[in-house]
Order: sequence, then C-alpha cells, then structure tokens
Amino acid sequence: MPGRRLKSLGLFGAGLVLSAALASCGATGNAATTGDSTQPQKQSSTSSSSSTTTTTTPKLSLPVRVLEVGDSLGEDLGFGLGYEFANDPKVHFFPDAVGDTGLANEPYYDWLTHLRTDLATSHPQVVVVFLGANDTQGFATASGVVSFPSTAWDRAYSERVAQFMSEATSAGAKVIWVGMPVMKGASDALLASNLSSMNAIYETQAAKHPGVTYMSSMSLFATPSGQFTPTSPGPNGTTYDLRAPDGIHLANDGEDLLAAAVVREMDNLYGLHLRPVPPPLP
Repeated sequence: MPGRRLKSLGLFGAGLVLSAALASCGATGNAATTGDSTQPQKQSSTSSSSSTTTTTTPKLSLPVRVLEVGDSLGEDLGFGLGYEFANDPKVHFFPDAVGDTGLANEPYYDWLTHLRTDLATSHPQVVVVFLGANDTQGFATASGVVSFPSTAWDRAYSERVAQFMSEATSAGAKVIWVGMPVMKGASDALLASNLSSMNAIYETQAAKHPGVTYMSSMSLFATPSGQFTPTSPGPNGTTYDLRAPDGIHLANDGEDLLAAAVVREMDNLYGLHLRPVPPPLP
C-alpha cells in the first residue's frame, strides 16, 4: 500500500564474492520501527508456512513480550511485525534487526553479545530470528579460518546457531527461527545456491533445542514448484508484490505476509489468540 511506511534498503550486489567480505544487504543503524498506528481494512490470506518443533510448548501469558532480531531481511520482517502489533495490547514488541549483520562476521557485529543485552533489557518471552543472507562467507574460528562452502564451515556455523539458540532459551525465551526465503538466482547466485544447506542447519539445530521452532518461509515466496516469484495472487483478483527489485529483500506485501505467518505460528504454539493481519488490498 503506497505511503503506508517508508524504509531504506541496501541491495546485494550481483556477483559479489561474499567469502571475502560482508555483502551490503541493508543500511546499518537503528532497529526497525513498529509501523503506523492506524491500520487499514484487511483481508484474509491463504499463504502458509511449515514448521518443526521438538517439544510440546507451554502456553504463554499476556501481554507477551516479543523480541525480533536479524539482518536487513530481519528489518523487513520487523516492519511487518510492527504493523501487526501496532495496536495490539496483547503484545509488547521489541524490534532489533540490524542490516549488514549475521553470525559469520563477529568482528563486524557480534550478535551473541547483542542478544545477551537484548535479553537482559527486553526480557522477551519469544525471540523471532530472521538472518543468514550475509553469512555466505568464510570466518575465523579457534581452529583456524573456515571457507564457504565447506564441511568445516557447516560445522562451525552450526555451533554458532546452536549457541544463539541456547542463549535465548537459557534466558527463558521461546524461539521462532524463520528460514531464509527462496532468492532470485541472478541477484546472488552463491546465496541462492546454498539456501537449502543453510536452512537445513537452522532446522537441525532447532530440533536439538527444546523451546526452539524452525519455521520455513519458502512456500510464501515460491511458486508451487518451488521457484522464485516476485508476486502472489491476492483476494478479488489483486496481486501482492512480495519482493524488492533485488530479488532478495521483501516488498511491503511480502513483509506483511511473512509477519502474518509468524503471528499464526506464535498463536498455534503458545495459545495467544492473536489475529494475524494480512496486507491491505493493493
């Protein structure tokens, strides 16, 4: 919906060698805002996503405190969740996604340290994580530098993902880890070709950590055959614009569709009786 909110997105450069340096996928800076205070009339959505969790999750009390972290794609989701929760007294929302960040380049941005700060200040009951687009690069470990892609990288990255999950759950929070969406291959072939293995790491580690749920975002942003699509059919013959021109970031409708799916997941897992708010009619 034009004019509903403004945002600034940095774009991934096509053909960047991401193992050498972080790709620019968003303007580094403040956390995402919580959106407009007035929401337009909404329509229902038929989009869905899949998830896995390891244990029966206890219900949470209201109001629920939700922390959302990630990279610039996380900022996109933060805009959508802010729009979802803007007028919902059942939710206290704390967006803290930061563009250009990830788990690979700790000297640039140490997410584990920042997560500890967020947990101590926000005291979230739920942590939503959406990152990974900047992590297709080598990084240093105690045993030496691991190159991407490699078995050593998978092992070291899995350890960082596991540590991130453990940090959140040890603080008493539940975690919803949102997998990366399908990407337009021409925008970043390295990222697009390695999404499955990265998402497999998130899903595998979620299965090992009680209280952590992996939520796939693939079906929301792909054709029935699993291919990238920039748009999706909306109600009454309309069309939702899902992706930004770079084929990686989310357009406003895509932000809202993913946010609504996350809200449905929270409702199903934690019995919060939230009402997801799909995008307004174009």
